[in-house]
Amino acid sequence: MALAVFTENLRMLSRHSAVLFVRLVMPGAVLLLCGCGFHRHGHIRGGKTISVSLTTTDPYGPYARAVRRELRLDGIEVMRNGSDATPETVRVDLISSRVGSDTASVFINGSTAEYEMVMDARVSITAPGCSTVSVSIRPHKSYINYTSGALAVDAAKEVYTEEMYQQAAMMISRRVLAIWDKHNTCRQPS
Repeated sequence: MALAVFTENLRMLSRHSAVLFVRLVMPGAVLLLCGCGFHRHGHIRGGKTISVSLTTTDPYGPYARAVRRELRLDGIEVMRNGSDATPETVRVDLISSRVGSDTASVFINGSTAEYEMVMDARVSITAPGCSTVSVSIRPHKSYINYTSGALAVDAAKEVYTEEMYQQAAMMISRRVLAIWDKHNTCRQPS
């Protein structure tokens, strides 16, 4: 008898929890995500695909590879060379990139406790019929200096550099998508 009462109470509790979840938690989550400006980025509105001509001094370097990979992930077609370009091709020039580090904090004895790695990148983006947009990108990472593990610090620097390349590539891809959205208004005669 007690077991039957217990299972009935458990069923009612699970039904009540499901109803509570559907009526309160789900609408609250939707309102929270919509209210904070959440939206998926990188998806092209409309049926036309964007084609990009990517030019750089080091086409096989880690920075160019990261940019190419991010553009493809966002559904943007990357031309192999400039001769394949059409009149509707967006031109992206990776002008320069430099990775450097600076001291972020020091110990009491004066030795460096924390470094900050900074990547300075300059990019030029040109949509047909629009003016050229120059973009400066500056992703950064900070890391702690472990004096006992010099090899680990070098490996961490390599990982952080790759992450900064990826961050810069994401910023460039977003910028290309934003310029493409403006491209339709630029090319229409006033």
